[in-house]
Amino acid sequence: MSQKRERFEVYLQKYEKLVVANAGNFVDDQLAEDVAQDTFLKMYEHLDYLDDDKIKSWLIVVSGNIAKDYLKKHKKLDKKNLSIKVELK
Repeated sequence: MSQKRERFEVYLQKYEKLVVANAGNFVDDQLAEDVAQDTFLKMYEHLDYLDDDKIKSWLIVVSGNIAKDYLKKHKKLDKKNLSIKVELK
């Protein structure tokens, strides 16, 4: 196993519940799991550039931002659906 993969596994085990809980402050439980998955994927992509002492705060900030992006995306979809319903009447 590569050193990067080992670091990833350590952070995943250590911070997964924290990231899901943080995302849950913004979205429902199902979406919080999706946000966590996206957050850890992004972490893996950037792991070579992240400092060990800043990883926890990075995960919190990024998971919050991803959750907010999910909200924006779903809000736009709701508006589209609403306008379509109005046009059909």
